[in-house]
Amino acid sequence: ESARFGYCIDERQWKLFTNGTDACKAKGSEMAHSTNSHSFDVSTSFDEAWFSASGAPLDLYFITFPNKTLEGNCSSLDNGVCDEFFNTFEYQFDGGDCCSRTCSHSNCGTDAVTEGFGMANTIGIGFPKCTDPSMVQITISLENFTSDHDPASLAQRFTPEVIETYESGINRCDQIIFSSPPAWCKNNYSNAINPSLSLECDSKTVLLIDINPNMSNHTETVFVNDGARCTINIANRSAQGGIEDIYDPAIWYVNFTIFQGDSLENGTKILDMNSGEQGISSFFPITRCMFERLSPYYNGKTSIYKKKFQLRAVKWMMEDDSGNSDCRDKFFIDRFALSVMNFVAPIVNGNKTLWIEETPQCTWPETECYNGILYALNLASHDLSGVIPSEIG
Repeated sequence: ESARFGYCIDERQWKLFTNGTDACKAKGSEMAHSTNSHSFDVSTSFDEAWFSASGAPLDLYFITFPNKTLEGNCSSLDNGVCDEFFNTFEYQFDGGDCCSRTCSHSNCGTDAVTEGFGMANTIGIGFPKCTDPSMVQITISLENFTSDHDPASLAQRFTPEVIETYESGINRCDQIIFSSPPAWCKNNYSNAINPSLSLECDSKTVLLIDINPNMSNHTETVFVNDGARCTINIANRSAQGGIEDIYDPAIWYVNFTIFQGDSLENGTKILDMNSGEQGISSFFPITRCMFERLSPYYNGKTSIYKKKFQLRAVKWMMEDDSGNSDCRDKFFIDRFALSVMNFVAPIVNGNKTLWIEETPQCTWPETECYNGILYALNLASHDLSGVIPSEIG
């Protein structure tokens, strides 16, 4: 559908509309309009704000299309499905369809994953073609799977007599080779139910896929917002309920690790857990700026994520809206070290447990500074619960 620019002198706006030639009479066919302008040169409005007919803010782009390549593809732009033709910066990565952060349709990412964790013909929700450089990569590594029907697991939950009866039935079903197993075999010894892995970041689904033991020692890399708040959930969709029965379908549990980066080799460990012990967990990738500032002080043996008090310090600084924890501040490392000390040794008594504050660190009663540089710390007035390690104290 073709459209034209026209200036409506009555409203002092440039308009993009489809029908007629009079911009002031284009209300029914208006596609967009500029902010108020007194210029009769439309190009002067290109650096100003533009809005849809309903008033929503718009980004305005002018792109050269060789050989009229846009014709026949317009319906694929910004429709909730990532189209490789439009998956470039010039098209805003298909109007946002190719990444979880920007896709705004109800069908975002549906069936887009076709080879999850290295397995062909594995269908799931995700954004495998996302290449937005403003986002950061995290890598999920599935390790070993275990079944709640493994001998060691059964021995912890059932008597030897119950286990013996169960296993003898398995043997009888396995010996039925030349004919279909009877119904009682199918009913009592059904296959294990594969769990689903769900990753949500900033209330957006990033990945949703069924996983199985064939995916052991494989990885999947996804893009998330810089500094996103994420939740990963391994859900076992068993019909179990009430009293546990040894004939319930087996449940798979998996050990997995999450790294910040595009691979295990280039990544920094964020989280590792077993879905049998903890099915759901929240985590956050450190912002790119903060990660770059802190990385020189850590190595493979000393991860930023290794100790809980370091993570709590990072989280506190990321949630500090005062601007005093900005990673670009020249004294950022001082503030981080103080934050770590606080969570290693918080205040024991009283309503206040933190001796750090959102105000500039050199204004705290516990600190002494010279030209913004911290040179002394006095915590004698507080009753603290921990011991500050010498390497940070």
